[in-house]
Amino acid sequence: MRVYNKFSLAVFLVFFAACDLFPADYNSTDSLFNIKSEPTGKIIAFYTGITTTTSITLYWVEEEGRVLADGYLIKGSEDGFDFISLPIDGIPEPDGPLIKNIAYGENECTIENLTPRTLYYFKIFPYTNKDAEIDYRIQGKKHTYVNQSTE
Repeated sequence: MRVYNKFSLAVFLVFFAACDLFPADYNSTDSLFNIKSEPTGKIIAFYTGITTTTSITLYWVEEEGRVLADGYLIKGSEDGFDFISLPIDGIPEPDGPLIKNIAYGENECTIENLTPRTLYYFKIFPYTNKDAEIDYRIQGKKHTYVNQSTE
């Protein structure tokens, strides 16, 4: 969890403005004052829905907390839950074959181009913010797995 001294941030931002150090594409809605803490809601259900020979649709239900998630990071592996690395605060993970970032409110994700008859493992991590301010919630054992069908 990050703790910021608002007075120090205000002095820093005034300094940047006075010295004209903000980049040309600076957006004041991205200021450090809009950084949220880690999401407080927990994922209370994470499960598999529709599967085909090459895709899996995952669903989840989140208990609403005081701080809502901005998105969800879904990570998967063919080798087991222990092979899914935990995300690190401040380091966003780009989408890839078994990594997906899903916006808050979506509550489902389809992973495609999978190998038929393969067991897949998935974990979900709610997060707030973006870029260098991203803050992941690492909770207990909220994960799921699915054995791809042979149809």
